[in-house]
Amino acid sequence: MTQLMIDPDEIADRVEIALKRQKKIMRIALTLVSIGLFILFNVIAWSIATGTGPAVDELANPQGQAVGGMTMLTAGWFITVLYHVILMIMDIPSVEKRTRARLTSRIMGEMVQESISGGILKRKRRESDDIGASLSDDEAMTLGDDGELISERESKRQTRP
Repeated sequence: MTQLMIDPDEIADRVEIALKRQKKIMRIALTLVSIGLFILFNVIAWSIATGTGPAVDELANPQGQAVGGMTMLTAGWFITVLYHVILMIMDIPSVEKRTRARLTSRIMGEMVQESISGGILKRKRRESDDIGASLSDDEAMTLGDDGELISERESKRQTRP
């Protein structure tokens, strides 16, 4: 039975890389969503301000479209602040600790799977080497007298006196 070797330094390095990647992906995603919402809210706010939007009647007051513009401004800033809170939560030590634990278990599982699949491949290679130790990949095979496949080299040895 082979012994599984797990290097703690390699695991720590992989966890750090994965944690940085995960935070980077989250920041990029929140930035892209913020840009999309900025564009959407500007389109809605300008349609309210110009009086051409579908919700102008509900959001406008007799003095003008100030209520609709303020609604869009408030909603836009609220979502931006919410995204900053989410990013701050990601940096809280307890959340980061749980994220590291989850990444560590995932990475260790991947390493175990790699070593198991590597061990299985090595075992299969060993078995195939034991079975066909005298055969090379490009060696021709013939059918022997008893119906078994044998290499041409062995058949020549058998036919020599």
